[in-house]
Amino acid sequence: DVLVLAEFGQSLAPLAWALARITRKPLVADLLISFYDMAVEVRRTIRRGSWSARRYYWLDALAVRLADASIVDAEPHRDHFINYFGGHPDRVRVIPLGVNDEHFKPVPRATPHSTCEVFYYGSYTPAHGVETMIRAAALLRNRSDVTFRFMGAGQDRPAAEALARDLGLSGIRFEPPVPYANLPAQIATADVCLGAFGDTPQTKRGLGNKVYQSLAMGKPLIIGDTPSIRSLFTPGEHLEVSPLADAGALAQMIAALVEDPARRQRLAQAGQKWTL
Repeated sequence: DVLVLAEFGQSLAPLAWALARITRKPLVADLLISFYDMAVEVRRTIRRGSWSARRYYWLDALAVRLADASIVDAEPHRDHFINYFGGHPDRVRVIPLGVNDEHFKPVPRATPHSTCEVFYYGSYTPAHGVETMIRAAALLRNRSDVTFRFMGAGQDRPAAEALARDLGLSGIRFEPPVPYANLPAQIATADVCLGAFGDTPQTKRGLGNKVYQSLAMGKPLIIGDTPSIRSLFTPGEHLEVSPLADAGALAQMIAALVEDPARRQRLAQAGQKWTL
């Protein structure tokens, strides 16, 4: 019935548009990630104002302008594609990412922890703010009731590991990413999951899969306080929020959850219910 331009497919938008016109089918573009934002604003591999930056801009702009309808994951993302890339307001719709709840679902822990495990998984990029998490861990270094585990890869991982060494955090575990099929088993061992805390435009406008996956598995989640989070969730009910790039505030929130198992349980139940 329709032609769908899948996520990360902006470079194919002109071809998709032509095929849609030939077949007389509407074109729907999934604009999960802005190429321009990722390359220029988040990873900063492309200099703002350069020819490459302009190319990335027009890949996003053509995708949202040529499509008969576009879908994004949160209201701030919708506003960005309309106001910055020229999308028509009637053609850009918000559909939250959601989660495969047959794959990500509560799993009883095989063995109890003697400490509260705080778990982050994902990419090491400025948008995720792993540095903030490590500095928060440093503020909690004298607590024997909390441990930290980081899983993933990315451009900032060497710097993250170096920061942990410089701060003397020998207890932090850094692990490589695992296949998608094995991810639920890794989340299942956590007591508290962490989202993104980088102070970047992408962090403020979008949401990661880890938000929905952690909640679907019944895990209390702490994430950066952003307009996109508040457009879909109620802080203090479905999850907890902490200011972006603020290690002190994050450390306080982690400590509060570590010390209050009942609060963790309430968050886990409400967050998991929200994903159903």
